[in-house]
Amino acid sequence: RALSTYHSAIALATRISATSSEAAAWQGLGDTQAAVGSLTGARAAYRRAFRLWSRQADRVRMATALASLARLDYRGGRLRRAHVRIERALELIETSRESLTSRQLRTSYFASQHAYYALGVSILMALDRRFPRSGYAVRALEMAERARARTLLDALDQADRFPTGLIPAQLAEQLRRNRAQVDAAYARWRELVQDPGADQS
Repeated sequence: RALSTYHSAIALATRISATSSEAAAWQGLGDTQAAVGSLTGARAAYRRAFRLWSRQADRVRMATALASLARLDYRGGRLRRAHVRIERALELIETSRESLTSRQLRTSYFASQHAYYALGVSILMALDRRFPRSGYAVRALEMAERARARTLLDALDQADRFPTGLIPAQLAEQLRRNRAQVDAAYARWRELVQDPGADQS
């Protein structure tokens, strides 16, 4: 019944050219098919969702579709493909973070972001078991550190958003300084991870 509901939603959204709704219906269809073990159908649905959201340059939802594909690849043992996809998903959500203004949206966004990191770590550890001594364990540790850094940044970000007057001015200023320092350290850390030779410049 759920499958027919999604197919009806897709048909209606297509008829009225509601691209975002159509993409969401494809994503939901993929989730439903994945839950019942229809992985081929789920993969096709997630790809359709990704293509539609790509047309709208909706990076947050593009990341959702990519992470869903990565999860299917992980379940199917396609570990290298899964790793490429989850890294792309993480890059999309990290570059989209500052464009989110709704506090409720940020909260759900942060939750999904941390789930993506957890999936990324699982994929890298599986790669390490399949290809020992190939550096995947180190990369898994680096991704776990990225997740912890993001958690700290998110906590500081939420603290920054308290209405003026609810926290002492001195504490608010310290929070702003802490956030700037952590932001700079995180950016430098990512630079070094992506280009280890950068510390020689």
